[in-house]
Amino acid sequence: DYHHLYGFRHLFRYLESRGVTVEEITTGPIDKNKLADAGMLFINLTSMDMPPFRMSEIKAIKQYVENGGGLLVVTDHSNCYYHAYKLTQLFEELGMELTTETACDVAPQTLANGNGWIVINRFQPHAITENIEAIAMMTGGTVDERYGIGFTSDSAWGDQWLVHPYGEGDTPGFYGNWTLDKGERTGKLAVMLAKKVGRGRIFVVGDQNMWGDAFCNYADNYKLWLNSVAWLTGEKQLADSHQYEEWKKPRIILYESYEKAAWGNCDDDGFFNLFAALGRKYWTFASNNLASDAELIIFADDRYVLSKIEIKRLIQHLKGGRNIIILGSSRSVTGKPALIAQLSEMLSEPRIQEYSQETAYHWPDAGSVVLLKESPGFTNKIIPHPQQRPGEKQKADLDYLMSRIESYCK
Repeated sequence: DYHHLYGFRHLFRYLESRGVTVEEITTGPIDKNKLADAGMLFINLTSMDMPPFRMSEIKAIKQYVENGGGLLVVTDHSNCYYHAYKLTQLFEELGMELTTETACDVAPQTLANGNGWIVINRFQPHAITENIEAIAMMTGGTVDERYGIGFTSDSAWGDQWLVHPYGEGDTPGFYGNWTLDKGERTGKLAVMLAKKVGRGRIFVVGDQNMWGDAFCNYADNYKLWLNSVAWLTGEKQLADSHQYEEWKKPRIILYESYEKAAWGNCDDDGFFNLFAALGRKYWTFASNNLASDAELIIFADDRYVLSKIEIKRLIQHLKGGRNIIILGSSRSVTGKPALIAQLSEMLSEPRIQEYSQETAYHWPDAGSVVLLKESPGFTNKIIPHPQQRPGEKQKADLDYLMSRIESYCK
């Protein structure tokens, strides 16, 4: 289930929809004949269940890149699945170093209470980082600093993996202790790199899950994919994120403040499980970008205080006849939701309709804001993890929410 959940189906099927031919090498060694007509070679996170690269394969890949090919490699935290050891000889031939660290950071760069789910918003100017504000990693690793184009904050550290004398208790993930220990690197750390070798190009990113189906539409993760493929293949039109965003309908924006994450938060009070559940049925994006032309906008709760620009974009959304859903409220019985108060300041006092399970706020010639005042909890504590099937009560809660989404997307 884990491998199915974090497969790259969204991203590769989109490329195919743009006319890109995607061929998966499943048998036999990589050789110059298999690479002859390739615009890019993609090596996903390597694993110990497969043999290491042969010397002939390393030679073929190096020659392919030097002659103008593009290479995209996904690494990860520590030495998870022994990927660092399996890639060592290939990287050495291509002039790159591997690390065995987890990229750990602290608030406000973290999405949850832990140190591994982090936001990256420090970038070097590059075609791959163009139009990217922030990406997020679900416990990733560091890369060779010399070619870094995306970095953690100055408060980060590289958490080294722990290995017991005989491997007792160790899992293939090889995590560290999530604590800054003596000898571990600190400060701004690179988590993705871009490098030219000969006439070719290489891009390495330190997290596999960030591009999986459950998380590729979080923040600008999908933009990073599109930019990297465009740069590596030389097909600049593939970097057009608008076409990707419009690929499927209905498109839903889940508003996210990265400093106080909800949809990217894996703690009990977060909404990551619901984000993944909604993404199975709808073309769903978790972002702070309210300028997109989405059919529906959903807020996790009513406590957000938005900027004037964001409020204007919400008003534009409503004036287009589209709706907003707020999943829950922490206000008092007589209090007004913060979002409603902010909208009212720039519009007018709304007409209010009370229903058994929701409150609807209406403005003339505009869509509605709907507060699910008596809705069940949709936090991770209630909604099961994406790898688990929901129980009867959980399924009923999800079905209820889906029915409201269907109604307000029209």
